[in-house]
Amino acid sequence: MTITTSDSDDSICIKDSSPKCTLKRLQWTYLIGNFLMAAANHLPGAYRYAIYQSYGINRATIELFYVIYYGSALFLGTFVASLSDQIGRRFACVLFGVFYILYCFSFRFPYTNILALGTIPWGIASAIDQTVFEAWLITEHRKLSRDPVSLKYILRNTSLVKICASIGVALASQFLVQSFGYLAPFNAAILCLFVMMTFISCTWSENHGNKHMSSMTSLTLGFHALRDDYRIVLLGLCTSFYEATSYIYGIEWTPALQNAKSMIIYDPIPLGFCFAGQLLSRFIGTLAFGILARHFRTESFMIVIFFLAAFGLSVPIFFPDAQWPIMIGFCLYEFSFGVYRPASGLLRSEYIPDDIRATVMNYLRVPQLVLVLGILLSHFQLSVVFFLWVFMSSLAMICMTLLNFVTLPSEKVPVIQHKDVLGYEPIVQSENTILQIDVDSSGETSDGH
Repeated sequence: MTITTSDSDDSICIKDSSPKCTLKRLQWTYLIGNFLMAAANHLPGAYRYAIYQSYGINRATIELFYVIYYGSALFLGTFVASLSDQIGRRFACVLFGVFYILYCFSFRFPYTNILALGTIPWGIASAIDQTVFEAWLITEHRKLSRDPVSLKYILRNTSLVKICASIGVALASQFLVQSFGYLAPFNAAILCLFVMMTFISCTWSENHGNKHMSSMTSLTLGFHALRDDYRIVLLGLCTSFYEATSYIYGIEWTPALQNAKSMIIYDPIPLGFCFAGQLLSRFIGTLAFGILARHFRTESFMIVIFFLAAFGLSVPIFFPDAQWPIMIGFCLYEFSFGVYRPASGLLRSEYIPDDIRATVMNYLRVPQLVLVLGILLSHFQLSVVFFLWVFMSSLAMICMTLLNFVTLPSEKVPVIQHKDVLGYEPIVQSENTILQIDVDSSGETSDGH
C-alpha cells in the first residue's frame, strides 16, 4: 500500500510548522491511531460467531446477543458518542478502548449471562468508532486547512490503512486460533487497545464541537439540522439502509458459507482466510474510490456502487448451496464497501455542521440500528435474510439517486488551479463543500492559516 505525499523526505516536517507539514503530521498520527483501532476491532472478527458456538450457544441465542449489542449502540452508544462534542473527542476515542477491552474480557467466561452483558460495552464502543474518530479528524483538519481535497485523501488513506490492518490481523487470527484456541484473538485485541489508548493520549490534541453547549442543546440542534435540511435526511437514510445491510452481513456471512455444501472452498472452511479475502476486496474498492473521486461526483458513482452491492448479495439467493459463488459475491459486496467507507465520510463532511457533527452522525445511526434490531428479533431464515440484504442495498441506491438529483450540477464551483497542501491534484467539488479555497504552491492558504 502506498500513502501518497508530496515530499519524498518527510523528515523535514518533524519541526516544520508550515501548513503542509502540519497536515502531514495530522495524517500520520490519525492513520496510526486508526491502524491500532482497526487491528483490535478485527482481530476477533472472524471468530465471534465461532467462539459462541464453541461454548454450546445456539443461533437464536447468538442473535439475541447481537440484539443486546445493537440496543446498546442505539440507546447508550448514541448518548455517549453524542457527548463527545462536549467532553472531548480524543477522550471519547480513548473510552472506545476501555469499552472494547471490557467486551473482549467477557469472553474469558463461557456463561451466557456474562457474554450477554459483554455486548453492552461493545455497542457503546461501536457508536464511538463509527462517529467520533471521523468527527475528530474533520475538526482538526479544518483548523489547519479549508481545502477539502486533502481531506478526501486522508479519508481514503485511512480506509486503506484500516483494511491493511484488518487483512493482516485476519491472517494472524487464523494462526492464533490454530495455535492457542478461540480466545487468543481476543487477548491480542486487548494488547492492541492498550497501545492505541496510549498513542492517542500522547499524540492527539483534544477538540470539541461546542464545549460550552449543553448536551440537551446539542441534541436539540442536531434534530433541527435534520428537520431543516432534507439532504442530511436523505444521506442518513442512504447510510442507514446500506450499513444495516453490512451489520447483518457481519453476523450471517459465516453461517451462509458454512451451510453451503457444494463447490467447497476447503474442508473445514478456513474462516480467517475467507475473512482476509473479503478484506482484500474491500482494499481494492478503496483504491478504486481514489480513481472515481477524481472524475465523478461522489453522489453519482455511489449509485453504481450500491447496485454492485445488491448484485453481490443476491448470489446466495440463486446459489445458496455453492461456497465458491457465494464467496465471490461476498467479495463483490466488500469491494462496494471499500468504496463506500471514504465516500460516506466525504459526504458527511460536506453536509453535516461541525459544531454538532458527532450528535448528528449518531442520529443518522438510529434508523439503521432499528432496522437491524427488527431483523434480528424476527429470527428470519437465512433465505429471507439474503433477500433483505438485496432489498436494503436497493433502497440505499434509490436514496443516493435522489440525493444526486437534489444536489444540482450547477452548484459546482471551478477546479482549484494548484495542488493542495498534501500534494494531491484537486478535483471539482460541490458548493455544499463550503471549505473550498485556493492554496498556492508554497502551501499557504488564501486566508493566511
